[in-house]
Amino acid sequence: MRCGIFYYHEIPILRFSFLLGLATALLIAACDSPTTGDVDDDNGSDEETEENGDENGDEEADFSLATRTPEDVDRDSATLRGRLTDFEDDEYTVFFQYGDAELTDWSDDGSITETEEQDVTLSGVFGDFEEPVDGLTGGEDGATDYEVRAVVYDSEDEPVTGEIKTFTTAGPGHYDRVQALAVSAVSNDGNYLYSAASDEEVQKIDISGQEPERVWIYDGHGGTVNDAIVDEEGMLYSASVSGVHKIDPEGDEPTVEWTKTGGDLRGSPQSLALGADDDVLYVGVSTIMDKGVVALTDLEGDSPEETWGENYYEDLIDTPDALVYDATDNVLYTGGGDGGVSEGGEIHRIGNLDGNSPEADWKIVDYPEEVDEADNPDEWDERDLEDENVNVFTRIRALEVDGEGNLYVGGDNSRVRRFEPTADQLGARSWNYSGLGSNVTDLVLDDAGNLFGSSYGGQSGGHVNQLEQLSDGDDVESVWSYRGHPVSAHAVAIGADGDVFSGDSNGRIHKSSQGEGEWVY
Repeated sequence: MRCGIFYYHEIPILRFSFLLGLATALLIAACDSPTTGDVDDDNGSDEETEENGDENGDEEADFSLATRTPEDVDRDSATLRGRLTDFEDDEYTVFFQYGDAELTDWSDDGSITETEEQDVTLSGVFGDFEEPVDGLTGGEDGATDYEVRAVVYDSEDEPVTGEIKTFTTAGPGHYDRVQALAVSAVSNDGNYLYSAASDEEVQKIDISGQEPERVWIYDGHGGTVNDAIVDEEGMLYSASVSGVHKIDPEGDEPTVEWTKTGGDLRGSPQSLALGADDDVLYVGVSTIMDKGVVALTDLEGDSPEETWGENYYEDLIDTPDALVYDATDNVLYTGGGDGGVSEGGEIHRIGNLDGNSPEADWKIVDYPEEVDEADNPDEWDERDLEDENVNVFTRIRALEVDGEGNLYVGGDNSRVRRFEPTADQLGARSWNYSGLGSNVTDLVLDDAGNLFGSSYGGQSGGHVNQLEQLSDGDDVESVWSYRGHPVSAHAVAIGADGDVFSGDSNGRIHKSSQGEGEWVY
């Protein structure tokens, strides 16, 4: 029989006390479902669970049971975990109950799933146990919330439960931060979006219809995928801890053309840029000893050649977060930094790319505060930037260049700036825009010259803005702002028809148009 609720009306006090005690005893004896512990208010802190694991409603219990936060949560699987403490016996029988959080009724066996029972032999202070489960589902809105509780049989062979924990599977989209987005080249008619994320995956997404549809997942990176770009022939390149991958994305399954590791690529490739005619792939690399750029050629074969690798970062904690190739001058810009205010962000202009010994024309590290406050382009131009440190940002996260060679810079001090660099110096600052949020994470130009940026900051979540330069070229304004991301926005890409795609730290990808959201993947 199932537990019910007793209703009573007016009963004399003495008779009421007797009947209440009798009813309580009958209720305990009649219920065949486990006694439920307290719900953990902090939703999963192991430390809190270990300290506050109670006696689960039984004053004579010879143990304390805790439901621990599940691990290895994927789209359709998770590892459920529990812990026994303050135990007296050497062996206990345990299992888990779980179900969809929206449907679970703990008094209804039909809405919950139970794992197989297992015997836990205890030793030491803790008695930890776990159980992998699969067959879970990800919801159409991007995730499914599950509830789980650990169950143990006490010395009377009665089931006792731990507190309820929740966990969320990943549905469509990623289940960790989206690091980069790229729209397919003209050869694919712009119908596909490629997304790279910290969950070690690159996904191909069909964006031609009213709703996005996943085509395939490539998960052979062995670590966070930091960047992904597509060349004019539609070939996909990705950078991760395991190296640089070239992927043929055509069809329903990805084909890995080659993977480049070792050499100057040892460590973690952070950023990618394609040179003229897509014949050179430049890789920004962060390793234990060096931070620099590596040039790969012979991209069409099955084994690219490393033609040169140069270290442009002296500080070991600097990282080359952004690369952009300027076809007008055949130069490469790389940006990064450690985020420290004292050190500042770094921008390097690298020339002589056609030879085996590229040259750093100049680098910018520390911009004097008095010049920044004065906002005086003439004073900027007069500085010898090769000898002077010029602080542009505390950390450079995004670079873009237009057809006239103007450089757009975004980073950790809430600004987007456009500069007119030359072979000798960074050049005059055309304008400074500070309406994107405290941390600018990505910048991209469309064919019409409009600039789009993603950012985050404060409690307002992630922003995606379209910036339009005014006719005199000395100012800029935001045409619209999309603020549908509840969390940080970290990547942005523009579709063939002008639609904007942006990814966030929850692993979700949003499609928007003129500031209005259309779907979330």
